[in-house]
Amino acid sequence: MPKTLKKLLLVVVLIPFIACGAESKLQESTGSFQQYRCEIIIKYRYLREISDEFGNILLIENYSNIFQASENLVESLDGMKHELESMYIPEEMKEPHDAFLKSIESFIQSANHIHIAMGIVLGNHERKSVDIQGLIDQSEHHIVMANKYLAHSVILHGKLFDSHHFVSNECNKQIASIN
Repeated sequence: MPKTLKKLLLVVVLIPFIACGAESKLQESTGSFQQYRCEIIIKYRYLREISDEFGNILLIENYSNIFQASENLVESLDGMKHELESMYIPEEMKEPHDAFLKSIESFIQSANHIHIAMGIVLGNHERKSVDIQGLIDQSEHHIVMANKYLAHSVILHGKLFDSHHFVSNECNKQIASIN
């Protein structure tokens, strides 16, 4: 039997196995994408909840509460950042995911500056040479950057989610609560 015919027969025999492997890989990829989609939507929602809560505390203008809330916010955001860094990220989601991580990092830096400023005002930190207004200004700058990264991430995620024309029922409630 000529070599070419043997190769052709081998390919014919292997095609069902190759197709089966590709199909399971596609199902796995789709499942991973759906899992990522659900998880990232939950993270967006959580970020919005904790930032709204912190915003309400800032409006009350009680320095002790702001000091404690900023510390709690940093801890929560650090935990969220570590979860985001350790989760599975589909290849096409890396750019929006990185923008989301940059947003979280900017929120952390902003809350750190608020925490230090309130600590100085309350006498918890001995940093007499530190400009409190400068810390507040830096915090505002980080918030502006965080919101830019967040908006960019939401746009990129939205485009990629829309391009995958399937919707998971378990995520519908999460999507509706964000919009």
